[in-house]
Amino acid sequence: MAETLGGLLSAIQRITLENTIDGGLTWSTLWTGAEVHGYLNQRLSRFLVETEVVQKVSVLAIGPSEQTFDLPADLVVLKRVAASSDGVTYKVVVFSDRWATDAATLTLDEDRPAVCIPEPLPPLRLKVLPTPVGSMNYQIIYVYEPVSPYTTASSRLTTLFIPDMFTPYLLFGILADMFKKEGEANDPDRAKYFEDRWKEGLELGKLILR
Repeated sequence: MAETLGGLLSAIQRITLENTIDGGLTWSTLWTGAEVHGYLNQRLSRFLVETEVVQKVSVLAIGPSEQTFDLPADLVVLKRVAASSDGVTYKVVVFSDRWATDAATLTLDEDRPAVCIPEPLPPLRLKVLPTPVGSMNYQIIYVYEPVSPYTTASSRLTTLFIPDMFTPYLLFGILADMFKKEGEANDPDRAKYFEDRWKEGLELGKLILR
């Protein structure tokens, strides 16, 4: 299976019997390049969120007495937060919500906050309680995706964002969307077949991290 964007799109062109196999540069009247790239970006986002198979570790250095701070722009799902006042010893900060923190009595644990509240509305931010007095390092583990989606202007040599073993399932998801399109391209039987293969890929991705 192809490891690049162009290779994936060429594979789709072969399966859909396109007249030209050119890495997704040319499409018939059944689909446009913008439609196919839209399906690609939607399925990629769904795969990352549902399987959480691609994760990143990052350390945020936050100044004294800061209670709320920005999270990385490529964050999709926040998995873990740990805090350290010396940059060496980290302790997990528990996820909470506004109702629970309003009802609880919170105290600093070794100069580190006890809980954190993700604020999902853009920009993505994280609130910690109680507010630490000094500077703090926060180690976060999160599911992420490319900040810029794949577009028709993307290089055909761009490496796909997910591990190679999952590329076939991404292809199946894109094909399912293509054959669900209303009009001449609509083929419910093929759409169902590819959707079922896509779901198998999701389950495989989930099992890897269990």
